[in-house]
Amino acid sequence: MHLLGGISIGITYSLLIKRSEEENYLRIEHKFIQYMIIISLVALTAVIWEFYEFIMDQLIETLSQPSLKDTMGDLFLGLLGGTLSYLGMHKRK
Repeated sequence: MHLLGGISIGITYSLLIKRSEEENYLRIEHKFIQYMIIISLVALTAVIWEFYEFIMDQLIETLSQPSLKDTMGDLFLGLLGGTLSYLGMHKRK
């Protein structure tokens, strides 16, 4: 689920940047800078989600984060998904 979440979040941020460029709110010339912005936003979203899971574990005693290994795996898969979405949406033609 975290891989698919990273993909969908990466697509969403890519589309938001594209829309911002179309409306002349933003212009990012270099693909590497665009990738770094997208992956940073995906990472921020993944970290916020992990905070949410932690808070729910503490407040209502769920078991969303059984271990540090699980949390790190979730973050890795989110970033991998963000990278895959960027690569899929920005292939050279």
